[in-house]
Amino acid sequence: MKAPESVSSYTCFHLVDDLISLLDAVAANQEKVFVVGHDWGATIGWYLCLFRPDKVKAYEKMKSVMEEEERDNKRFAKRSMEKDKTDDRNL
Repeated sequence: MKAPESVSSYTCFHLVDDLISLLDAVAANQEKVFVVGHDWGATIGWYLCLFRPDKVKAYEKMKSVMEEEERDNKRFAKRSMEKDKTDDRNL
């Protein structure tokens, strides 16, 4: 199977549909499954729970992209404040 070329083929709806197809193939005898998502998979797992709660027993995320971005923003803000304090002392 060839991957779709159009960017519009990679929405969260398409990814959840792909997950449902995967579940149907590997866990056909399971009504619901436990889902663990990591990094971008944490976001897609959340969408699976949101759009298809009928397929999910429980969900656990491990380090999502949003957490990384928030952590980086906090580091940047802290460095900026430290730099401002240093600049104030040099006046």
